[in-house]
Amino acid sequence: MSGLDGRVVLVSGAAGVVGTALVSRFAAAGARVAASDLAPPALPAAALSLALDVTDPAAWHAALHEVEAALGPLDVLVSNAGLAVPGDIEAATPADLRRALAVNLEGPFYGTQAAIVAMKRSGTEAMGLATRR
Repeated sequence: MSGLDGRVVLVSGAAGVVGTALVSRFAAAGARVAASDLAPPALPAAALSLALDVTDPAAWHAALHEVEAALGPLDVLVSNAGLAVPGDIEAATPADLRRALAVNLEGPFYGTQAAIVAMKRSGTEAMGLATRR
């Protein structure tokens, strides 16, 4: 990773192994990193740690306002939060499946929507996503 000095990055699902590695790598590359998970992760490389339920659109918007207030305008969103259906698939319930789908499909969708709103607010163009119709 290069060219990240001073860039503001938000990583969801930061408490897991992959999330922790992402936070560390972005921070080592000079980014100011916000780390989020259901409970604020205690990661020394993170400039900001916050709670975020990725299945809640309002929580995404609140998290991005918090990131902007603490670190500045968002440059990069990493939708890393993920969830597998727990245990044996034969024993999985419809609620287990709905939760996994919400985290894995709805979470990145809501996060991208909120990031575009935040990037428009700050004048960032999110690789054309903020203005493309």
